[in-house]
Order: sequence, then structure tokens, then C-alpha cells
Amino acid sequence: MRKPKAAQKLEEMLSPREAALEPRISGLVAEVRLSIGNQVITSIMTARSAREMNLKPGQAAAALIKATEVMILRM
Repeated sequence: MRKPKAAQKLEEMLSPREAALEPRISGLVAEVRLSIGNQVITSIMTARSAREMNLKPGQAAAALIKATEVMILRM
């Protein structure tokens, strides 16, 4: 089954080949920024999780975006 063009485009935009990781661990919390082109995705996780994942600055990574709800706002 072929993916819709929008899904293919999204995969290209979120390609880990172009992502740069910036983890910042402080106390029990880690803020991990993933730069993809001129966009930034920020994730907050436990410091333990970030350490277990062995996240390093500049490392290639991908973002998994999980949403239970998407809202559309009229502009």
C-alpha cells in the first residue's frame, strides 16, 4: 500500500539525516532539542531516560510525534 504524498513529505521533513540533537540535562529533567532544517522540536524527559539513551550533542536522531488530539483553529 502506497503512502499518501503528505506522509512521504513529512517523513522527508523529519529525516534523521538532517537532524541535530542538543540534550541539556539539569537535575531530574532533560530538555532535548532536535533541529531539523529551520525547525526545532523540543522534548522534555527524565534525565535518567536521556542518560539511558546515551544522547550526545550533534548525534543523528529522529522524532516520534504522538498526539491524542489535533485541533484546527480558524485564523
